[in-house]
Formats: sequence, structure tokens, C-alpha cells
Amino acid sequence: MHAIRSKNIWGIVKRTLNKVDPRLVEHGERVAYIALKILEEAEGEISHEMLKNVLLVCLIHDIGAYKTEEIDCIVEFESRNVWEHSIYGSLFLKMFSPLSEYTEAVLYHHADYCLMKEQGVKGRTLFLADVIHLADRTDLLWQTKAQIREKLEERKGREFSEFAVETLLRAEEKYQIGRALKDGSFEEELEDIIEKMRFTEDEQRTYLEMLAYSIDFRSEFMVLHTITTVNASIAIANIMGIPGDRSDRLYYGALLHDIGKVATPVEILEKPGALTPDEYKIMQEHVVDSGRILKEYVHPDIYKIAVRHHEKLDGSGYPLGLTGDQLSREERICAVADIISALIRKRSYKQVFSKEQTLKILGDMARRNQICPEVTKAVSMNYDFLMEEIDKNGERLMLIYQQMKDEYREMLGMLKEQGFPKMLS
Repeated sequence: MHAIRSKNIWGIVKRTLNKVDPRLVEHGERVAYIALKILEEAEGEISHEMLKNVLLVCLIHDIGAYKTEEIDCIVEFESRNVWEHSIYGSLFLKMFSPLSEYTEAVLYHHADYCLMKEQGVKGRTLFLADVIHLADRTDLLWQTKAQIREKLEERKGREFSEFAVETLLRAEEKYQIGRALKDGSFEEELEDIIEKMRFTEDEQRTYLEMLAYSIDFRSEFMVLHTITTVNASIAIANIMGIPGDRSDRLYYGALLHDIGKVATPVEILEKPGALTPDEYKIMQEHVVDSGRILKEYVHPDIYKIAVRHHEKLDGSGYPLGLTGDQLSREERICAVADIISALIRKRSYKQVFSKEQTLKILGDMARRNQICPEVTKAVSMNYDFLMEEIDKNGERLMLIYQQMKDEYREMLGMLKEQGFPKMLS
């Protein structure tokens, strides 16, 4: 089952990125447009697949900023403290996207052209990293209304290649890039390309998983939350005999249920004690933000499963205060799976709960008519089986997370010792 239409992959990625920080709103899309014009001027005809991949790489080139909180540096033209998010972003592409061949272009998207050449970067990687770097910095110049030609001429042959700068300046004269960015008409041109983008079901799933895991990976306490919620949801659905198409929608609803946490401050996600009323209100906003990201882009059932996982049968939940007769079986399952994930995993404010503690809490909530008794009974009667199913993929994801942490540290060490990081094999 295709979770969303092909053209909506772009929209959902863009909306998620735009929730990271208001200063990055539309930045990835503008970088994609500038890079597009450089490529058109440099190469003329570009294949649909190449165009799709390069534009998506440009759109998500700052995905590492989710983790490293370097946004203050990213939006300063002269800043050089931008390696951490570049390293982390490249590792995300390497391990979680269909764009692994572009990992080095993301790794070096803030590296000076002359430095890349000195370090042996060459070929298509050198060209694309140079183009993305130039497009990224030029977007900031246009946003600050700087003199583009003067600024770029100063840096030609050093920060950016002469070829890329001269190509961009020719493209600006031909296509009036700055004007299109200013009046918003660039969006219409991109939309024509986006309409023609096609993604296989595997590609769709991979991009959506990449976004979901990038939210979890912001906090070590959250790493296994999404995959635990997904695995618990699907295992419960199988026990309860939920048909395949509805189970598929449940998978995607559970996968995307916390995507709005991209806008939740890390200090709230990782707070060791109880949240204050104001902090709790901010935390609750993640459901609303999830809805804003997903609205009109995913199947209505997927949307409702994702945004209703904190609703309660007695109407005491949020954000809408819905009651049991308004909640589908799949929505009820995801709500219980989310609670299970919170209970059986370590959090900043709690340790792992035992089987007895978990079942008691679920049973008490069911008796208070907060969660579905039928779903709770299925969990209680099949608890050990559920834990086995949950642990299967959880172990795999934890190994990937550990690998990312290890490679991240090693590449930072390489940066400190040699002044330049390289991807590990």
C-alpha cells in the first residue's frame, strides 16, 4: 500500500524540515531551486531520476541539524562551526535513505572547494558538494539582500569553484533566480517537477522511516520509541485479526505518530523530572504539529491514527477530547502501543517498568475507561509474544544507532586531528 502519493513525499519532508526552526523555513527548498538552475546551466538536460535525487538531497541537506542544534551557525554566512550537523546528516543518508551515494555531498556541503580538492575529493562528489555549498550560501546572501556578484567574486576559486560561481552568475542573468526567490514564483517551477516525481513503495517507506527515526535520534531516551510503538501496534493488530490494508495504515500511522516532536525542544524531551504545566503544554503541541505536517498528504486513516494516539475513551485525552465512539480500533491500538513503549523503555524521568507494573498500569487505565479494554486484554494475554516481536527490530535499530554514534565520534576525531573528516567504509 502506498502511504502517500509520490508527489507528496516532497511536501511531507519539507513540512518536517520547516518545523525544525523558523529561520530554516523554506531554506532547503530554495537551495534545491538554486542548485537546479546551476545544474541546468551547467549540464542542460538532466534525467528525471537524477533530478529527483539531487533536489531531495538539497531539500534535506540540513537534516543533521535535528541532532546537533547548530542552527545558529548554519544561518550565519561566515560561520565555520557547521561540521557536526554535516557529519550527522551524512550518516543519516548513509543508513536511512535511498540516497546513500550522495552522503559525501552532504558531508562536504559547507567545505571550501580548495580544501576538498586538497583532501582528494573529486568527480561527481566534488561537483555536487560545491554546487550545494554555493546554493546554500547564496540563499543566505539573497535573504540578507547582499550584493551577490561582489560577494561571490571574492570567494571564487577558494570557497567555491570558479566554474560553479560563473555558472550561477550566468544562470542568474538568464533565469532571474533572485527575483523568483523573492516573489515566490520559484515554487511553481519546482511544483511542475515535483508533480512528475515517482517513488516506489520501498522508497516511500524508507523516506518516511528516515524522518521518523531522525526525530527519535534527537534524544537517546527516545531512540527506540517509534520502532517500539510500530512493532507493538502491528503485533497487536495481528493478534486481533486486523486485515492487511488496515494493518498497513496502522503501520504508517504508528510510524508517523510523533513526527511533530521535531518542533519540541530537546531539553523538554530529555528533562529528568516532571514537566511544569507550561512544559507539558509545549509537549502536547507535538500532536498538533504532527497534524500540520501530515494533513492532506497521507491517507485519512493514517492521519487520524497518528494524531489521535493521546485521545482517551472517556474524553480526557488531547488534542480534541474525543470519546470512544469516535475512535477506530486502529487508533485505539496505536494509543495503547504508545503507552507500552513509554512504559517498557527507559526515559529521562523513569527506568524500565516490569511486566507486572506495565500490565497493572494498562489494566487500571482500561478500568477507568481511558484505553480500550479489548486491546488491553489482547496485550495481557499475549504479553511475552509482544515483547519478542518488539525486540526483534528494536535490537536492529539500536545497533544502527550505536554505529552512527561510533562513526560520528570517529569522524569528529578525524576532524579535530586532521582538519577534515571522511566517510568510514
